Amino acid sequence: MLYDRDRELALFDDALARASRGEGGLVLIEGPPGVGKTTLLREAGREALAAGAQVLNARAGELERDHSYGLVRQLMEPALAKASEAQREVLLGGAARSAAAPLGLDGGEPVFEVTTALNGLFWLTANLATDRPLVLLADDLQWADAPSMRYLLFLVRRLDGLPLLVVGGTRPAGGGDDAHLLRELACDPTVMVLAPGLLGAASVASLVRERYDAYADPAFVEECAQASGGNPFLLGELLQACTQEQVPASAEGARRIHELGPRTIARAVLLRIAALGADARALVRAVAILGTDVPLPRAAQLAGLSAAAATTAADALSSVAVLEQRRPLEFLHPVIRSAVYGDLPAGD
Repeated sequence: MLYDRDRELALFDDALARASRGEGGLVLIEGPPGVGKTTLLREAGREALAAGAQVLNARAGELERDHSYGLVRQLMEPALAKASEAQREVLLGGAARSAAAPLGLDGGEPVFEVTTALNGLFWLTANLATDRPLVLLADDLQWADAPSMRYLLFLVRRLDGLPLLVVGGTRPAGGGDDAHLLRELACDPTVMVLAPGLLGAASVASLVRERYDAYADPAFVEECAQASGGNPFLLGELLQACTQEQVPASAEGARRIHELGPRTIARAVLLRIAALGADARALVRAVAILGTDVPLPRAAQLAGLSAAAATTAADALSSVAVLEQRRPLEFLHPVIRSAVYGDLPAGD
């Protein structure tokens, strides 16, 4: 069961109904790590299948960003593989024939013009939506390869009249080389952007009781809410640790959250930071040392980074919900600063 997501699901249902009537659209689920974007996408897929739509899935990967049209191929290849030879001829017929090249299909030109390829992919997508509504689910768009993002931009401007709904999940656009493509998509006036919020107290209480299958002391629930900040992923990590450590959902268990919560969340946060690279690690350590409302130039100086490198690192840290998305620099939650500060090398 999804908690505190009734609004998002209602908006998706409305978008799906409109797409089924030929009013195609694109919905972008945007939020920090752990807020539940992937869970929402899965639920959207289940609802679309129940409504009789064809659903195609893809998920971008950080290590696959140099794989041109990688996300598009994830979406299209399963549908083409299931089609008979006669069906493939129809799907890739006419203007859609030029989709063969970017998809790496037999008969595709090894060198192709980008606009021609995008037009071919558009017509292949339209052909896939001929018999019944089509829903494309694309997760982790912040890591999508640039050609696939250009396909989505090309597609979103041509959705009118198609029984097609695209649903994407993404973190806020950072400062990478191709981040402008994601920002351009999010800013398109036809795109519906959903920003799932953190869990409220009642939902945290329900999730705690689900995990324990029993009554949970209000003090324990409150400590879980405080330690996780209402982030569904961090709450799940915390409850998993409580289960492993056999922490009871009692007032005594609430006292143990003071020790267990920061340690568990610190592990998740530090793994997230480590994936961003050396500049982000240096900057976040500088912010942890300097405290609150840290001017970016001051943090950059302490971290030994140029202004440009510090800006890129700060944007990356904001995109993974470590720092606030503002200046001066500030940690999103005190427990995150504690985790970073506690991980500082001796002597820093």
